[in-house]
Amino acid sequence: MKGRYAVSAAGRGKGRVYAITEVIDGEYVLIADGLHRNQRSPKRKKLKHLRLLPVHAELPCTDEELAAQIANVNLSYFKGRDYSAKG
Repeated sequence: MKGRYAVSAAGRGKGRVYAITEVIDGEYVLIADGLHRNQRSPKRKKLKHLRLLPVHAELPCTDEELAAQIANVNLSYFKGRDYSAKG
C-alpha cells in the first residue's frame, strides 16, 4: 500500500490527491503531496477517509518530484464519479 495514490474524501484536503508514504497500522496511514504536506511532516489519516487509486508513486523521492508525479497522474477515470462519498 505504501506509495499508492489516494484521494481524500474527508477533511480540509477533501478532493486532493496524496501519496501514502507510510502505513501505521490497519486503520491509519501517513500521506503527503509534496506541496501542501511535505514528506518530513506527513498527515496522519484514517484509511476510511481515503479513496485508493490504482496507481503508485515512485518512492523515495523529493517533495518536488512527488508534487510533479501527482500533477502528472492521469485522473481521467474520475469523470462522472463521485469520490467524496464512501463507496
